Amino acid sequence: MPDPNENDVWEKLEKAVSELITVTVATVITQVTVTFKDEGQLDTVGGLDTQARDALITNVNLIDGDLTTIIAPSLKDDDDLRTFHDGIVQKAITVLPDNLKALADAVGKVFGRRSDTQ
Repeated sequence: MPDPNENDVWEKLEKAVSELITVTVATVITQVTVTFKDEGQLDTVGGLDTQARDALITNVNLIDGDLTTIIAPSLKDDDDLRTFHDGIVQKAITVLPDNLKALADAVGKVFGRRSDTQ
């Protein structure tokens, strides 16, 4: 019989994999406060409110390749910002397949281990 903690890990892993289907890159023009983890990773972003902000937002569906970009009208002619945003999108699209392959390998090991114990 599987350990209840193993089931929790399995459910969390399945949720994480399903959340990796869409990548969102958002470039928002606003004042924010940020905190960092000890390792230097971004921890929290604060200071955002519910008011609309000028932003470029791109969603990429990694399964079907669908790409949607939303551009605030005030930013449509800002070539430098659009180039910056597009560069981040390209990096995300390029880096993610390798990361997803590594994740898939890890999931495969979990599947293999899980099926061996049942």
